Amino acid sequence: MAGIQLRVLGRPDEAGRELCATPGTDFGISSTVRTACLIEILAERGALDEAERQAVSFVES
Repeated sequence: MAGIQLRVLGRPDEAGRELCATPGTDFGISSTVRTACLIEILAERGALDEAERQAVSFVES
């Protein structure tokens, strides 16, 4: 949840580190929001291949 909160607070670099360090292991709404935040941060950084990989992995799970 810390990564999501950091994203909402406008601290994307810290949020990205936190979200990458804690893989989404649950399947609740927080996992969905976590993954969406991570994909958005990756896309904003220009890491489009990684953002796409995360999105595809999420959809397939």
